[in-house]
Amino acid sequence: MKKIYTFLLATAISTSQFAQVALPVTLNFTTDATAAWSDGIAQDGEGGSSKISGLDIQIFAANSSFAVLPGSTMIWHDNNYFSSGDGTFNGITPGPDMPVTTNGVPAMVIRSTSTAKNFSLASIQVYDWGGSFWTMNTYDNGILVGSINIGFNQTTWSPKTISQANELIPSFFQNIDEIRIIPNGATVIWPSINKLRFESPLTTLPVNLQNFNGQFQKNNQALLQWTTTAEQQNESFIVERSLDGKLFEAVSTIKGNGTSSNSRTYFYTDRNLPLSNTILYYRLKQVDANGRFTLSGIIALSPQSVAEKLSVFPNPAINTIRVNTAAIERNVTVKIYDMTGRQVSANKHAIFSSNTDINISRLLPGSYQLLMINSNGESNSVSFTKQ
Repeated sequence: MKKIYTFLLATAISTSQFAQVALPVTLNFTTDATAAWSDGIAQDGEGGSSKISGLDIQIFAANSSFAVLPGSTMIWHDNNYFSSGDGTFNGITPGPDMPVTTNGVPAMVIRSTSTAKNFSLASIQVYDWGGSFWTMNTYDNGILVGSINIGFNQTTWSPKTISQANELIPSFFQNIDEIRIIPNGATVIWPSINKLRFESPLTTLPVNLQNFNGQFQKNNQALLQWTTTAEQQNESFIVERSLDGKLFEAVSTIKGNGTSSNSRTYFYTDRNLPLSNTILYYRLKQVDANGRFTLSGIIALSPQSVAEKLSVFPNPAINTIRVNTAAIERNVTVKIYDMTGRQVSANKHAIFSSNTDINISRLLPGSYQLLMINSNGESNSVSFTKQ
């Protein structure tokens, strides 16, 4: 077995719903609130928007320290001012009301006034009438939760709605108290936002994902393996693949184990690789029974990390299997899993070679996955059938 190379590009935390305040609420600003916004801060319940019971939201232009930008105000405008590609668009934007070319601000902040009261941002309508790119950072009690980049169509100059179904990575926006909008590659932004959909923060883990890794196989396949230590209403895992680590497509759906407090290990072999000798990126989209989903971290598989393929003989087998390996291994752990991902056997071998037999007489008839792990933590697996 050769070394498996994986690296983490993004971290995501699975969550489930916990009601803290009277949510969901969509803040739709429809008028100016000149007097209230003269301090540079727009709040829920102002400018024709709804008041959120138990939660106070502030929106303001920010300086480099992410405090209120001195001298700034908030202003509501319809599309006659923005001249966007959508004639129905309106929203709030930082002021004072100056020409577009001089109205840029260093940053913009959306936050809860209490760090003890979090929220989930389900969706938001955004527009930048300077055509900039944004970085959106999310925080909980001053600690960075996640970061995404937002781009705008610089041909149509159109506003867009982003949500947890597309650009808002759910685990970055589901349990936070502050969002910072920062210019990406520029010194200022010309932001306008509206129709902020707030939902209750999600705080408990429906799936505790212990690990997620993978390896290329010699026959131009990729083997993925992940383990959960507990599951709550876990409907399924959707395996997603990408060529660049940004745009992902679904390649398979693996049924989850519903609600379970036992460890479960999942395997998936991707036999339809789009290209050979190319780094491939994978992530898991975990879907709850209620339709909510969260994303795992991303792993990247290098074609230079090809694992030696294992095989077992006989297959199917009745009492004993012999595992064929490419080389002698020392200090090997062999684990066997049933098709629900439940571990049914584990043995350690000081020396492991193709002459090593494994007793499977106590297993029930059915399909199994054998996982070999050497002393360096490198792993490989093969499936077999017990008659």
